[in-house]
Amino acid sequence: MTKSELKDRIDVAMHRRPADLVIKHANVVNVFTGDIQEEDIAICKDRIAAVGIDYQGEKEIDAKGLFAIPGLIESHIHIESSMLTPEEFGRLLLLRGTTTAVCDPHEIVNVCGMSGFDYMRRAARRSPLDMKFMIPSCVPSTPFEHSGARVLADDMEAYIHEEDVPGLGEMMNAVGVYNGQEDVLEKIAMAETGGKMVDGHSPGIVGEELAGYLAAGIRTDHECYTAEEMRERLARGMYVMLRYGSACHELPQLLKNVTPFNARRCVLCSDDRQAATLLRNGDLDELLRICVREGIDPIVAVQMATINAAECYGFRDRGAIVPAMRADIALVSDLTSFSVKKVFAAGSLVAEDGRYLLEVTREKIDAVAGRMHVAGQVRDHIRMQLNSSALPEMSPDKRGLLPEGAAGTARVHCIGMQPGSILSTDEIRDVYVDGEGNFIYDPSSDVAKMIVMERHNGLGTAGKAFVCGYGINRGAIASSIAHDSHNLLVVGTNDKDMEVAANRLIKTGGGVCLAGDGEVIAELPLPVAGLMSDRSGMEVSDALKQLEDIAKRHLGINSQLEPVMSLAFMSLPVVPDLKLTDMGLYSVKAGGFIPVEVS
Repeated sequence: MTKSELKDRIDVAMHRRPADLVIKHANVVNVFTGDIQEEDIAICKDRIAAVGIDYQGEKEIDAKGLFAIPGLIESHIHIESSMLTPEEFGRLLLLRGTTTAVCDPHEIVNVCGMSGFDYMRRAARRSPLDMKFMIPSCVPSTPFEHSGARVLADDMEAYIHEEDVPGLGEMMNAVGVYNGQEDVLEKIAMAETGGKMVDGHSPGIVGEELAGYLAAGIRTDHECYTAEEMRERLARGMYVMLRYGSACHELPQLLKNVTPFNARRCVLCSDDRQAATLLRNGDLDELLRICVREGIDPIVAVQMATINAAECYGFRDRGAIVPAMRADIALVSDLTSFSVKKVFAAGSLVAEDGRYLLEVTREKIDAVAGRMHVAGQVRDHIRMQLNSSALPEMSPDKRGLLPEGAAGTARVHCIGMQPGSILSTDEIRDVYVDGEGNFIYDPSSDVAKMIVMERHNGLGTAGKAFVCGYGINRGAIASSIAHDSHNLLVVGTNDKDMEVAANRLIKTGGGVCLAGDGEVIAELPLPVAGLMSDRSGMEVSDALKQLEDIAKRHLGINSQLEPVMSLAFMSLPVVPDLKLTDMGLYSVKAGGFIPVEVS
């Protein structure tokens, strides 16, 4: 900022010269006072010069009848979960009034290391959406899986002082924090020394363990599931991120605990939001609608999506429509539907009536393409032989009701999936096996085989288990999206279709594939690290919708689950309870691996 630029801004505020742009007659929402007044917003370059009456500008836009709210701030999101690259992701968020996003590129860094971090930042600079990038703090997220990279404090040092890096991403290794694990503390100390913050991730952590976690200076959490957890975190000075994305829907439940006293420590976030969800439901504008529907005062809701997030991350230049702030502004029809009519990012009109007004240019993806390095034969990884008990003697008519080839049963732990949640349960089920102990799918039950294969460094490791609640009753689904290490995940009712789906992704460089009757029946290629598409949001959304329709209609997958997103979290060993990694079946409650078979 030069003296000349400051003088120009002051002159505009003092009516001594016209503004570059004036938004006239808007109902301006003041997030500091809670007032709404019809005023002009005078903009000089990328900043708000003044909010008042009778301002003139080189360009003027009449906003009579519309409400001006600060550009929305997405406080925690993984771009990769949209399956879009940052350029297209930015376009879709701007259409919905979001002008800043705090992004955690944890997914691509787990696959590609810091070269993935570099790619995301380069691509983001091609969009007027101001994307801030937290350095992923846990790569790998745990020692219970193999990722494509290992990021240490020394690797982070080169980035921590960058302007677009607010700090460290979600610290998932809560146990490592409160137990004083040296490499974990080294990362946190580096961030604190650099004056940067550390995001939290502490599901189920309470009491003394939470106290130890917070003593490290961690001040946010988007993993609250109960009123008690939320109240404890707020009482200890944390910002609680109220989440509503494609797979996680805690927001309505947690809003019941928002009060006039604690609302300013609550922020809104999506965490994970697919392209189809963005196009169909929007971004934070959807969360604002939910807030109002659940009885939250509209201005309080706007605060949670703007100034609260800005203060949480120390963004002193945004979050409110007042002088000297960035001219990030959304004009909406009302404070109930929050239908976005115009969006200004850093003083420029970038979206209007659902149209993006700029050209989308793309960063090359060569440095992060593919990354599907599965060692050995897929059929060998899928093969799984169980110890079984012989079937009792039974009459021919009863035996005729059994699955073909059934010779015995085995009692196993199943990963129990739950609609609307990334949490899972430990379900004990009996499954049929053939004479060699191979799993035989039983149409009368809801148990399928699940395999996670290491895909980064050709290690040849594969975890094997079972899943229930997913609903699949035919064929198989394979995905290279498998939080957080993103190994190759396959679920199916039979080995042949599982092999077809997995091999297809290895050949094409990653994505999602459905197989049935020994053939590929639907697929969504994701050439960017096996996580993102280089196509438009509409193309990705249409392809994903078609794939999900086929998954539910032809494979029988539970209609209450998002077939891809929900499944992706079943390999995440930092969220309770039972999860599968390439190293085996992990129980968060037990704090270690457990055998698939029940002894």
